[in-house]
Amino acid sequence: MKIKISACTAKGSHIENQDFLCATGLCPEQTSFWADRKEVEVPFLYAAVSDGIGSGAASQYLARLACETFAKAVEAVPHGSLYDIPGGGELHADLPYCGVLKGAHTVYDALQTLHAEGGCTLTGCCLTAPAPNPDPDVQPHTHFFSMGSVGDSACFWYRPHRQVGEPVQLLNYPQNLFYRRKKEGLATSVFEKRILEAYLGMPAEKLERSRCIQVVTIDDVYPGDRFLLCSDGVYGQLPEALLKKLLGLRWVTANTLVKAATVVPHSDNATAVLIDIL
Repeated sequence: MKIKISACTAKGSHIENQDFLCATGLCPEQTSFWADRKEVEVPFLYAAVSDGIGSGAASQYLARLACETFAKAVEAVPHGSLYDIPGGGELHADLPYCGVLKGAHTVYDALQTLHAEGGCTLTGCCLTAPAPNPDPDVQPHTHFFSMGSVGDSACFWYRPHRQVGEPVQLLNYPQNLFYRRKKEGLATSVFEKRILEAYLGMPAEKLERSRCIQVVTIDDVYPGDRFLLCSDGVYGQLPEALLKKLLGLRWVTANTLVKAATVVPHSDNATAVLIDIL
């Protein structure tokens, strides 16, 4: 599976950066970081973005803890194609859910140990290559993508020349008061975007029982497809039309998106991981 991946996180106008990211072969030490677009060939790839809630000292630590826990959970599977394993497709679909749930347990336990309040968001994905077929006349399987999410960090899917719908689709929805009230046709305030109704830091059993972990699977991923994982400091700062336009430009990198989101005054922490299928 050939892909191009880039990643970037920046503090924006804030004093500190409470965001964190990770991806296959990448778990940065710095809170201000960018990895330029590079081409890699791997049978399996994961990526995740987390946004610490509030400005407390624990927020940055929890965001990092969530990403690292997600990475360890999904890396525990064999690093070959999951299609080589009986039931591998179903296993792949469960990976991000299990990674996010494990992150929820770990973050909640950490808060109890620290006697602190707070939490973080977590959006993570996995991408698996099709098993090679020795018969050249047999069309190979398409790539398999799955995502798990809690909070308001987003995952966008860009497909050029999509037959149904717009080229850019948001795969999850922000779990905040603003979105719920808007969906119910009620009056809203922009300040309600800051009020999360689901996040890591709540009891993990409550998240699981209330089905707050969003899961999306796509079993027909093709070359040309693009996925963006980002914090609300990216999609919340960039006008929707501009973000969609940028995602349609093949030269765009995660660094481009984060820079565009943080040049405005009073910008938030901004983090992005951009994955191109080649």
